[in-house]
Amino acid sequence: MSGLIARVQLVSNALLLLGDRPIASLTEDTTGATLGSNLFENTYLSLLQSHRWRFATKRLSLSRLSAKPNTGYQYAYQMPSDFLYTIKTDAQSFEVYGKELHSNTTSLDLDYIYRVNEDQVPAYFAKAVEFALANQFAVPITGDLKKADYYSKVYLNELKKAKHTDATQYPEVPVVSRPYIDVRN
Repeated sequence: MSGLIARVQLVSNALLLLGDRPIASLTEDTTGATLGSNLFENTYLSLLQSHRWRFATKRLSLSRLSAKPNTGYQYAYQMPSDFLYTIKTDAQSFEVYGKELHSNTTSLDLDYIYRVNEDQVPAYFAKAVEFALANQFAVPITGDLKKADYYSKVYLNELKKAKHTDATQYPEVPVVSRPYIDVRN
């Protein structure tokens, strides 16, 4: 399934939640398609940036640029084209300037959240996207503020479940150091 099909499906599912007709394309001359085509991308990116989703995390060694930055740092690195935000880096000090990361470190590894294609997201995240869209579409589609309030609550609950599911997909790291217990012995 391509990203465009997944996008249309997510928008259609949100419309169905509100009792509206599904769409086959974001270019249709319907209120739902217009809402989907205008609101989907920002909603989707906002959700990806709202949490350190494990499925949307990458680690990359950045390419150092030849030109020295004029920001007080020694080196500039090219940010990945799919970069959304930094999780961590091995640099002690750094700053992001547009599409560059500036640091005094001679080489740089970056853990970051990237823009995942819609057809690659897990079901728990897709469901959160659908409810986020239903929340935003509720008033324009139904004209009912109570439905908007209802879908706002459902969305927040679904987001909490998605974050929990994402966080528990990976093994826990055991605590090795026990300084408070060891000092008693």
